[in-house]
Amino acid sequence: MNNMTAVAALALLFACGDDGKETGETGMTETTTTTTGTTGTTGTTGTTGTTGTTGTTGTTGTTATEDTADLRAIHLGVNVPGVDIFANDGMDALVTNLEFTNAAGYLTVPAATYDIDIAVSPGTAADSVLPVDGVALGAGSVSTAVAYGELSAGLAVALLDDSTDGLDAANMRVNVMHGAYNVGQVDIWNITDMSAPAPLLVDVDYGAVANVDLPSASYVLGFDVDNDERVDLSFTIPELPGGAVYEVIATSDDTGVYLSAFLPDNTFVRIDADT
Repeated sequence: MNNMTAVAALALLFACGDDGKETGETGMTETTTTTTGTTGTTGTTGTTGTTGTTGTTGTTGTTATEDTADLRAIHLGVNVPGVDIFANDGMDALVTNLEFTNAAGYLTVPAATYDIDIAVSPGTAADSVLPVDGVALGAGSVSTAVAYGELSAGLAVALLDDSTDGLDAANMRVNVMHGAYNVGQVDIWNITDMSAPAPLLVDVDYGAVANVDLPSASYVLGFDVDNDERVDLSFTIPELPGGAVYEVIATSDDTGVYLSAFLPDNTFVRIDADT
């Protein structure tokens, strides 16, 4: 498989918010009137029906349209404190104190191009430590922006496509990303069946992103970090429901290398290497 280049769009981090909404049904007004017979009397008018309640806000889902975009932010910058994110020199932060391993959730925003400023929290746009200009949010897009790396070794952002277009309901779409700053190029193998290991992604550079559709099941992924066609690290991915997109990001810090998995409802799951 070809190498995939990460999209440097830290800007998209501003697009953090909550999830889809469901609205309850409104009750219909009921009226019942009897007809007047030749000698009968007119019936009484029926009572008015009750109004339905408004549904609660959902925990998942996106609502992008032809004029809007849905996006969320994930903070995986090692040794980076919480950040505030501003758009178009705004006075108020669109995201406040987003911390390591946190996902801010999807927010529906107008499809447009934005200038973004990232500041250590608490901060202002004028305190920006990483301005990113000209960030285009495409109409109807559904994305996750991931800040990754390490403070002293350099930080970057990758954009992951969370669209479910063409995804079979029996399959899960996994956005795989190499975000382990102190690990070089890797090969990723599907070693669920050890008698028939198969390459899943080959020559994956640091910062690269790919999405893979797989039948909904549990998997064991093997990472070859030195191109010797031997598994150096393996990780067990639990079975996840089909018809959804999941982020699985290789992460490294002073505790070692692990996978950071994020579910559609923003839940973070740390997956440590198998022993």
